[in-house]
Amino acid sequence: MKLAIDAALSHSPVRTGIRPLCALLPLVLLLAACSPPRTDDASVASDYQVVSSPVKAIVKEVLVKPGQQVEEGALLLTLNPEIDPMAHVMEVTRTVLGDPGAQKQNDGRPARRPTMEDMMAAVRADQENVREKSNRWADSAGQVVDLLVKPDQAIAPEQPLMAISTGDIIVVARFKEDEVKQLHLGQRAQVQLMEQVTEPDRQGRRRDTDRPMEQIFSGSLKAFGDVPADGSPEATIEAGPNVKVVSRAPVQIVLDVPAAQRGLFRRGRAALVTMQKD
Repeated sequence: MKLAIDAALSHSPVRTGIRPLCALLPLVLLLAACSPPRTDDASVASDYQVVSSPVKAIVKEVLVKPGQQVEEGALLLTLNPEIDPMAHVMEVTRTVLGDPGAQKQNDGRPARRPTMEDMMAAVRADQENVREKSNRWADSAGQVVDLLVKPDQAIAPEQPLMAISTGDIIVVARFKEDEVKQLHLGQRAQVQLMEQVTEPDRQGRRRDTDRPMEQIFSGSLKAFGDVPADGSPEATIEAGPNVKVVSRAPVQIVLDVPAAQRGLFRRGRAALVTMQKD
């Protein structure tokens, strides 16, 4: 049989191409088996607190700097709220006149006409409340990242001012079960965060696609399991000629990230993880 095949190949015009390919096939299979596990079924699981402003204001003083460790309750910055005095008085006056408690005591009408003293007392109380909101404290201990404002800068309500990374930078990666058996605690890994880019497709239409960033962050396998609290499934759909459900197991990768770049690792951001061979 082998002689017949060799004879057929010897008379074939493509014999010089088939034999090298056949010879390379075992090598290709061996390289595929030896390649390090890699997955794009991964996401950032670190806690990340965004500090924002509740009012329109001017930044008065920034008391922290990027990379600084802060304790829970630490004062981060102070604001000078922008308040229109006349508009504020009118708003408080409407509140006093429409006080449901006073109306209930007098058959649905205001119990008495508010005096100037009543209105000024209400204004002072409301201004004190605004001043209280003007100071921003850390809700939890962590490291300051993404400092986005500076003194004398005007800010809008709910505008992010800075962020605090509240622990280790952790990426949870999900590998196939047979790949997980190849891993061990402390094994090194490389992580690339995914970014969204707009590129033209074959028809020339522009579409948003995700691709890994060029920058690579190093880390190591910290623990097996511990799926994030967002309820991510342990099984994903793998595309192919026959679509099938592939069971995956999560592992935790702890990263070595410079303080200036910790702000990139927002919880839930997708990532590409490549484990390194020992």
